[in-house]
Amino acid sequence: MSGARRGRDAGAAGTALLALAGAAAAAAAVLALAPSFDWDAFHHLAYGRDVLRRGGFAPEDPFLYPLAGRPSGPQPSWLGSIAFYAAWLVAGDAGPALLTALLAAATFAVVVADAAEAWDGSAADALAALVPVALALAVHRARAVPRPEAFANLLLAALLLALRRSGRSRIAALSVAPALALWANVHQSVLAGLFAAGVFVAVNGALHAAG
Repeated sequence: MSGARRGRDAGAAGTALLALAGAAAAAAAVLALAPSFDWDAFHHLAYGRDVLRRGGFAPEDPFLYPLAGRPSGPQPSWLGSIAFYAAWLVAGDAGPALLTALLAAATFAVVVADAAEAWDGSAADALAALVPVALALAVHRARAVPRPEAFANLLLAALLLALRRSGRSRIAALSVAPALALWANVHQSVLAGLFAAGVFVAVNGALHAAG
């Protein structure tokens, strides 16, 4: 195959990937724009407002009755709560939904980029990558609500992509620790990220030792 032909094929594959990432991101954003009546979303809005108004954290949780009177530090999702309250301050009632849509779009753009890492350009390979993405979109709709979990979804996708690329990209390798540090302050599911990173390091160490 000539260099020109390879260049055209690579260009076509790149265009297809961009189109796929754009379509997945747009679909995720649209699905996330539905009205939400999730009670937890309102709790996070109130918590973010309380932190900003106090300029710090309350000595006890101001909203959860079972914890009344008990010493309480910052919630693990404090930064995510502030982000959603800030979105409400900027755009009113639509703000949290718009932020959720933006995070959902970014999440699925990263998911497609990760799935494309092993794409060889064949239709069968593309189908193998697309089916899980489509299933993820269907499941994601039920979780696409204005709460800090939306940040965790994006950070998980970005972390897995960074781990995949860490062997050949110094930037990807260096981004793992900051991603986990940010995640630890937006949602308690950071434990899932730590587990994924630990498994990755252990498996790679075993493979290097065996090789």
